[in-house]
Parts: sequence; structure tokens; C-alpha cells
Amino acid sequence: MKTFDERLARLDRSVFGKLNDGTATLYNRAGQVLATDLKVTLEKSVEHPSNMIERINIISINRRDIPNYDRNGSIAHAGITWKIDDIVSDDGYLLELAVTRHEKRSTTHP
Repeated sequence: MKTFDERLARLDRSVFGKLNDGTATLYNRAGQVLATDLKVTLEKSVEHPSNMIERINIISINRRDIPNYDRNGSIAHAGITWKIDDIVSDDGYLLELAVTRHEKRSTTHP
């Protein structure tokens, strides 16, 4: 019999498998790859949860797909590199990151 955690992991994979905006690569601040082929969702210009006036971009990632991450890292998604500005939410299942778009310095380093 499968445990609750195993069933929840299966549900997470299924949901992110259907409801995503493509795959991304996660980098640390030095540009080293931490994870590849991450299914992510990207929400542009949404209200900040704690500040109704401020608008931010949010990338959401299944927390199970990334055992660790760099709060000052970046995410490459659909040809755009996004710098991680803040953690909006991390409940252990879903990681929501506030990101801003920035130019790549080179093809090998975001």
C-alpha cells in the first residue's frame, strides 16, 4: 500500500505535468546548474500577496523537484533569464519565487 506522501508526490507530478508553462533550469548565484527540466508556471504582473499595490512576476516550482536552491540564483525559462528577488511562499510542496527579468551575461552563465 502506498503512503500518503507517495500519493501526494504522484498528484504533484500529475498536476504540474498538465498545468505548466514549460520547463526551466535553476542556477545558483555563480551560474552553476542546480536543476534542469523543471516544470514551472509563470505569472506575470500579479498582485503581491502582502502588498496589493505592488505587482510582481511569480515562478512556481514543485518543491519536490528541487532539494535545495539559492535565494540569489536565477531561473532560465523560455529563453529568458529571471533573477530570484524574493520567496513569496514555500510551504514544502510549492515554491513561489518573485522574479525579475534580466539580460544574460553569456550563453553559459545566466
